[in-house]
Amino acid sequence: MQTKVTYLNLPWRPLISVDGTAVYDLYNQFRIVKHVESWSVSPLEAIGQIFTPNSSRSI
Repeated sequence: MQTKVTYLNLPWRPLISVDGTAVYDLYNQFRIVKHVESWSVSPLEAIGQIFTPNSSRSI
């Protein structure tokens, strides 16, 4: 199973420009046995965006 990730719902509403995918390998009875994520930016850039508030939105 594969999903597309486009946003994070964080209380301080940072402006985040990150697209990603999550791939799940399922075993019997649909139990997840493997979870792999990939993102369109580096981990350091993603963390920087998460901790930068978006001043154009109110909290």
